[in-house]
Amino acid sequence: MFRKLARPGRCWFITTGVGLLPVIWMGVTQPRAHWRIGRGAWWFRVEYRLAPEHPYPAANEDCWAALEWVSKHAAELAADARRLAVAGESTGGLLAAWVAQRGAKRGLSLRLQLLLYPNLDATVSMRSWTELGTGEFILAKPWMEERFNAYLQKGVDPRSPEVSPLFAAELGGVAPAMIVTADHDPLQDEGQGIRREAESRGRASGLYLLAGPDPRAAINGRGGGRGQGADRPDRDGTAQGLGLRGDVESA
Repeated sequence: MFRKLARPGRCWFITTGVGLLPVIWMGVTQPRAHWRIGRGAWWFRVEYRLAPEHPYPAANEDCWAALEWVSKHAAELAADARRLAVAGESTGGLLAAWVAQRGAKRGLSLRLQLLLYPNLDATVSMRSWTELGTGEFILAKPWMEERFNAYLQKGVDPRSPEVSPLFAAELGGVAPAMIVTADHDPLQDEGQGIRREAESRGRASGLYLLAGPDPRAAINGRGGGRGQGADRPDRDGTAQGLGLRGDVESA
């Protein structure tokens, strides 16, 4: 979505994710949390290349190239390059976190990361995958392993920070993160883990833990939620009331 503004405004860069492979969605819309947080802002949605035809690092490179282009051409688009943020859902959260970490290393400043039920660990080995990745709660562990096996070529280490942002050892200069997950989501531990890693290194973060098995439904206003490290969760379960509210509104 592109929005013309009267003055240079906030700029959101979004990557969606469905396991990094083609998929057919039926009756699923983009979470309203994106649009609520990003009102009055430019939105850029990246159509990155998909595996297995285009394995790692194709999607990563596409997202980084797009982010660099937006940053360099912000003035032409009436956007403010100093107020650039990234957002991603599921494996799109992996790509958003990855470009945020690369941006910190290469001097591309971001104001915020919005990570919605992010998939940040290509090993698919967190406890929440074992306990909840049965297929009963949206995702199944074998399904996710199949997709990462197709995405990662033989010899690529899934524990490398260049593949799995959860394992990044250096987070200096990385933008604050707003993380949304759900208490019955197989991806829950990955969202929890990136928050702990960020805070242990002195980086600001906020986690919003949504009640119920489906974070997508809750984000769209059909479920409740509770905040962890949040000042004021929204009543309808959206992500806007996180502890990073001030950063969101000024991003």
